[in-house]
Amino acid sequence: VCVVAGLFVSVLMFFFTNKRRQPRWNVIIVIWSFLASIMWIFLIANELVSVLVSLGHLGDINQVILGAIVLAGGNSVADTVANLGLARQGLPTMAISACYSAPLFSILFGLGFALVFQGIQLYPQPYVISPDSILFISAFFLLGTLT
Repeated sequence: VCVVAGLFVSVLMFFFTNKRRQPRWNVIIVIWSFLASIMWIFLIANELVSVLVSLGHLGDINQVILGAIVLAGGNSVADTVANLGLARQGLPTMAISACYSAPLFSILFGLGFALVFQGIQLYPQPYVISPDSILFISAFFLLGTLT
């Protein structure tokens, strides 16, 4: 459906626009492009997670461990590239600060938001955390990445 709609809009744009000036519906095109890019990112991310879950089932690997290792490592590639760029531009202090602050902010904001949302849903009962091996392994990886 998206491919057909995209091709249809592309053909319309090719034949009914002028290269010298913006079309009247330029704002609609920008919004359409933004929503399409979000849709593509969503689809690719879902497929990546599905492939990782399938590999976890095939290799009998727990999903929490697989997510902590593979997805967290893949998520930090963009930060690594940005921090290397900062260091090469002569800003090593900012690069080192970003190495610690970006993951710390992600963990604190993401975990804090999830826990506050869960607390609001369960109020007035307390949120019970059952200790198991996966919890300890996740805490080990969390502390290992922050030290």
